[in-house]
Amino acid sequence: MNNWISISLAQEGMNRHGIGELVELTIEDKTYSQWIMSGTSTATGNPPLVHFGLGDAEVIDDVQVYWPSGETTSL
Repeated sequence: MNNWISISLAQEGMNRHGIGELVELTIEDKTYSQWIMSGTSTATGNPPLVHFGLGDAEVIDDVQVYWPSGETTSL
């Protein structure tokens, strides 16, 4: 089975969709990362998403969000 996750984050202020934030997932001993970038979804009013293919993994050990403000959120 191929599992996946889509992540959309929001914050208060001018950059409410977190354009420029870095999202990192850790699964076992591997870390995967993607940047939230401006794209067509923001033009349609939908918040931008990052998609991670997880393969057969069923557990995500850690999610770190590095906001453009310099703050970090751990989920």
